[in-house]
Amino acid sequence: MIRPISEERRKSEVKTKQRRTIAYGEEKQVGTGLVPVRMRIAMMNKEERVIKQKNKEEAKMNTLRKLMAVVMVLGMVGVAGKVFAASTSTVVLKMYVAANYSVQITSATDGAEYNFGTLDVGMTTRTERPAVVTNNGNLVSEWQISALTIEGVWTLGANVGAENDAVLKALFNHKDGDVPEDGDYETVVGSTLTAAALHTDTAQTAVSTTVGILQNIAKDAQRDLFFMMHTPTSVSVAGTGDQRFRVYVTAVAPQ
Repeated sequence: MIRPISEERRKSEVKTKQRRTIAYGEEKQVGTGLVPVRMRIAMMNKEERVIKQKNKEEAKMNTLRKLMAVVMVLGMVGVAGKVFAASTSTVVLKMYVAANYSVQITSATDGAEYNFGTLDVGMTTRTERPAVVTNNGNLVSEWQISALTIEGVWTLGANVGAENDAVLKALFNHKDGDVPEDGDYETVVGSTLTAAALHTDTAQTAVSTTVGILQNIAKDAQRDLFFMMHTPTSVSVAGTGDQRFRVYVTAVAPQ
């Protein structure tokens, strides 16, 4: 006859099974029930694999973050220490220099005209008050001088022997210098004016009472200009009227 298991004995057996180990038993309580040991090991292995996978992924992420940080640092260091090739750019500056050779003549009487008055044939006269010539250009210059008849029939030349032939001479001097004498016009080389331009620096004393005063005339510099006129020894009827001559002073580059 089988006796029924008492309640106390049943509880005792349950507790005994709960204390069994993996080495000596086949079962273990999980939660409120009994789970075979093999199943428990499988569950533990799965959990460990999941944990290992997560750790592995986190390790990869950490490694990637570190690598990115290193790349950024190296990049900044590379930019800071990089030697760039030289590059040249240019700008063009353009300008026009207004080179201006110019003179201005101012007469002591009647603006830019000097009036000798009424003269006789075969007469010599000279100016006592000079015309003033100014280098009003912006460059150092030398001057050329010439003369033409603009009214009347007198011809300017080197001699007064023929009819209506007159001789006009010119001399430069320092501003406010001495008035040239008659003999100065005769001894200075090249003082006779014609239509041909006479360079004022010819032989250094041409048309000048002082050596060198017509060389390299500076901007705004002034020179006094004097004249001597030899009237013709004989004149035609037309030669008895007004006779006017224009004197040209031209600024040029120093020669």
